[in-house]
Amino acid sequence: HARVKGRGAYLTGPLARYALNFDRLPPAIQAEARAAGLGPVVRNPVRDAAAIDAMPDRDVNAELNYVFRGIQMTLHDLAGYVPLIGFAGGPFTVASYMVEGGSSKELAKLKGLMFSNPNAYHRLLEKLSAITGAYLCEQIRQGVHAVTIMDSWAGYLSPKDYREFVQPHTRSVIAYVKAQFPNVPVVHYANGAPTLLDDFVKLGVDVVGLDWR
Repeated sequence: HARVKGRGAYLTGPLARYALNFDRLPPAIQAEARAAGLGPVVRNPVRDAAAIDAMPDRDVNAELNYVFRGIQMTLHDLAGYVPLIGFAGGPFTVASYMVEGGSSKELAKLKGLMFSNPNAYHRLLEKLSAITGAYLCEQIRQGVHAVTIMDSWAGYLSPKDYREFVQPHTRSVIAYVKAQFPNVPVVHYANGAPTLLDDFVKLGVDVVGLDWR
């Protein structure tokens, strides 16, 4: 965000210009992938059981400390003007970048892992779910007023595949956050997934985001 001086504090640029209801952290998928030791453009993608099992355990607080400092700075700038919403990519969406090596419209490599070696796939999603849950909880500790889980690519799956390969992991993240912060709202959003809305309602979130489709 650009920072604009006003009202005795620094407000983020769009808020200083428009009458918005809240501010949200920018997309955090790169941060989560970094916490797993990778990034959204991955030179060495994780595509088999050996690579998944070799992923080291990471300290989210240490790896993503710059994000948490950013939260503190943003809250200071907002000075209570509007709430700040935290953000994380859903485990499935983060996995898509790590397996595909970058953005993909087909998710062929991720689906290949999913169907050819489901045990390895679920181990990867379990690792990412743990990172995502810890990441969101630390955002809340730092002061965000709500959190969003954005599973951008969930709409690329059929309802049956979503329920088997994605929903349990997303639900585990939400349960982890809610166990520690039951009164903090959790929002879920997936792009272009109207066939999955009933499944999203069953995740245990407080808000299900919609798009025009």
